[in-house]
Amino acid sequence: MNDKKRSPILIIASGAQDIGKSYTSLKHAIYYAYITKHKRSTLIFDKNGNEFAEYEIDGIKHRIKPIGNSVRDVIAFGNSGMIKPEVRRISPIHSNGFPFTSEETEDLLRMCINFYRGGTLILEDFTTMFDGNIPNSIKGLLTNVRHRNCDVCLHLQSIARISPIMRQNTKIIRYHYQMDSILDSKEDLRGELDIYLIAEKLINKQFELGNTRFFVYIYRMSKKLKGDFSPRMLSEAIQEYISENERIIRPLLVKRNIQGKKIHNYETALNLKTKELFIKYWGNELK
Repeated sequence: MNDKKRSPILIIASGAQDIGKSYTSLKHAIYYAYITKHKRSTLIFDKNGNEFAEYEIDGIKHRIKPIGNSVRDVIAFGNSGMIKPEVRRISPIHSNGFPFTSEETEDLLRMCINFYRGGTLILEDFTTMFDGNIPNSIKGLLTNVRHRNCDVCLHLQSIARISPIMRQNTKIIRYHYQMDSILDSKEDLRGELDIYLIAEKLINKQFELGNTRFFVYIYRMSKKLKGDFSPRMLSEAIQEYISENERIIRPLLVKRNIQGKKIHNYETALNLKTKELFIKYWGNELK
């Protein structure tokens, strides 16, 4: 995702609390700021004040310095970040230590989205600050990032919290384990439900095995799944999905040849559909 030629994108990381969303986003931010060839800065909206002040990634402690919370500070970091990329944070906390009001926090959030340029903006799940409802003014800004020269990575605790207009403008879903089922959002995901249900199978299996930080990327435009999983893992997830939704292979099971005999038994139908869905959704490079 570090292609200079591509347009800025909105990425939504969806998953339960304490499942690795912040860890993963910060790990990526550190990589892009200090390690990769084409570096870029990241600004973290640290809504709790000092949650990101010190963070341990792969056994290394990182101190994330704050910037001031004025328009001038945000613009200055965006400009300096293009010269010397780094990871910084901004907090809705007054200099006297008192937290911002909800109105002040919304203003600060809007200001960051409006004026930060040239890097990535990480927004922790702030629906709790607005009683579960993201203000329309914020939604409008988030869905227009391609005109702002800034990637936005928004953390939410559930796919269900993604509004239709935000989903339409989201290129990538980084899907972590979440408490509610994808089926709870099936009406909102019409037309792309299959890929989410297969991703859910991948995630839940790894969660059960203790790999709680496992996640997959859902690339919505290409309809591909990418992540740290093998062909076998994806095939097994697809087969589990099919086994719970026999309607998927029913057309194959009732298909007959010219003599009127069934062409497929359950096993051959399952294998054919698994191969079809694998080709459709596999997004990793085959080694």
